[in-house]
Amino acid sequence: MLTGQLAPPLVGETITIQIQPPGATTAEEVHITTGEGGIFEYAHLFNQPDEWRITAVWGGSDTYESTTSPLIIEVAKEVGVAIVVLGGGDENNNPNWDRFHRTATFVYKTLRKRAFTSEDIHYLSPSQNPTFTVDATTGEEMVDATTSSQNLGLRSSNGQKSVSTPTYHSISI
Repeated sequence: MLTGQLAPPLVGETITIQIQPPGATTAEEVHITTGEGGIFEYAHLFNQPDEWRITAVWGGSDTYESTTSPLIIEVAKEVGVAIVVLGGGDENNNPNWDRFHRTATFVYKTLRKRAFTSEDIHYLSPSQNPTFTVDATTGEEMVDATTSSQNLGLRSSNGQKSVSTPTYHSISI
């Protein structure tokens, strides 16, 4: 949603919104009218990653000069999904458990800081006392089931299966 306010706050004024998608040489123009307080809104789907150039133009009036307000919107690419597998036995049977667990936890936290949601990260662990982040117990069958396109939620915007969704793997064993 693009939202702006004309200053002075005039009602019923025409604002031209120019929207130039990434890689385009021309902009689409949309004409909208200001409402109460000079506020205007326009719903637009920014469906391509990269830089969008937006310009709001008001032609002015007998009393006020025209004005132009440029804006650049950066749309990020889809981050995809990640699979973190902590293997090598649980904390009771793996002498290196602390090191492996710290590494897997570090990977998980790093992914969260890089715009992955908890739903984007599939975390498998053999822990007897799993944390809130663990989705399932590690095992060959569970790894196979988790990495299938259907279970990862790999779908395009139209709901079809998508093999182009980036998938990241981290395995600590």
